[in-house]
Amino acid sequence: MPLIVDFLATLTLLAHIGMATLALLVLFLRPWGRRALTWLRGIVHARTAALVVAWSGTLGSLYLSEVLAWAPCKLCWLQRTMLYPQALLLTFMRKDDRMSWLVPLNVVGAAVAALQVAEQRGSIAACGDASCAVLYSLHYGYISVPVMALTAFVMMGLLLWEHN
Repeated sequence: MPLIVDFLATLTLLAHIGMATLALLVLFLRPWGRRALTWLRGIVHARTAALVVAWSGTLGSLYLSEVLAWAPCKLCWLQRTMLYPQALLLTFMRKDDRMSWLVPLNVVGAAVAALQVAEQRGSIAACGDASCAVLYSLHYGYISVPVMALTAFVMMGLLLWEHN
């Protein structure tokens, strides 16, 4: 497997660990978890983090399709229509602009990615295009390209929601 795909899968795994840790801290260690969340807000700029996630996803998807020649299916294209504008908009928006209107793009993108994950796992019937269920890579026993996309959309949605 190409090194870039391994790197993106590792970033996805780290994102899962981070999101799960934060969720557990907030849910089970309420006072301490809230202090940890406040501390994290002070060191991580949500808009910048969302920008990095958006550009990583955009460049990563272009690498997979244009360099590795992995054919994007219809669901991949739908996800790209939700992701690519965010990379550009987050790059050129002013710092004081509210970005709550970007959250629905992430909700729709996450829903499409979740649908593709379910198709790959065989939980639901394929979308008709055989390539929608193709598993090009699998890392750590569960991270496929749609799982990477789902993670990116959830992270950006949470970061942009937090930013507002």
